[in-house]
Amino acid sequence: EGYAPWTQIGGIGPIEPSEAQVQNGTGTVRTGSTVNPGGSVSSPHVTRASSPQARRMLGQAALQTILQWKFFPQKVQGKPVATKGVCQDIKFQLSGNDD
Repeated sequence: EGYAPWTQIGGIGPIEPSEAQVQNGTGTVRTGSTVNPGGSVSSPHVTRASSPQARRMLGQAALQTILQWKFFPQKVQGKPVATKGVCQDIKFQLSGNDD
């Protein structure tokens, strides 16, 4: 099974939960999902994470984030189609102040 990032056409940055911010939660979470013909995302799930801690603290935030994104859908005979098993990495990094 290959992995290649899809081209994102809209959405927000990663939503980092406050618990993770307090605990310096950084890491990468790979999600799997379906990209629908309109480019929206459905049925997201976590496929792996950079660490067990990242999966526990950032997994839900990754799923909330990917649901806000849109992608260029795949086309078959010129028509957009739903594509299952699309993988996307979401990277979380603290952007707080260093006091």
